[in-house]
Amino acid sequence: MNSTLLKKMIKISELPIPTDNLYKFIAISGLIILLLSIVLPLYWSNDLQSKAIELGTEIAVLQMKNDLLGEDVRKVEKQLSTTENSNGVIGKETKQLHEKSKNDLRSIQFSTIEIKGKINLQEYYLKMLKKISIYAFLGIVIGLILSIYGFKFWYIKLQQPLDLQLYSIINKNDR
Repeated sequence: MNSTLLKKMIKISELPIPTDNLYKFIAISGLIILLLSIVLPLYWSNDLQSKAIELGTEIAVLQMKNDLLGEDVRKVEKQLSTTENSNGVIGKETKQLHEKSKNDLRSIQFSTIEIKGKINLQEYYLKMLKKISIYAFLGIVIGLILSIYGFKFWYIKLQQPLDLQLYSIINKNDR
């Protein structure tokens, strides 16, 4: 029983590997990788760039609000200091201005934190853009190598011998 099993195993190992499908698979896989390495990074980079531009606009608006609120606070503080110096008594309007300036200062602190977060997010998007371009380049190179390798070996090792065989059959039939 062992000898028949051994003979069957030898016969199975003598079977030719279907390299035709392997080379076509490698070539088509390379083409798919190549196409995905071109299309997907373009889509992702456009998306990330638009988000970075939106964040840049939001950052500029928040910084402008901060600057305006800062000016308002400085004006109120100046008014408070002149009011206290002239009478020594703080009036109702001055107290309201003082409360408003405190709220403005709090608002400035919150928007400053928000600005920092948005700047960090924008920097992250820009780093991702750099990574995407590196991965896209690697994908294009790998895709090209696989495609060239697959098509080359499919044509040289398989298609040319089949063409020669077919050509010889056609020449024999013509004679």
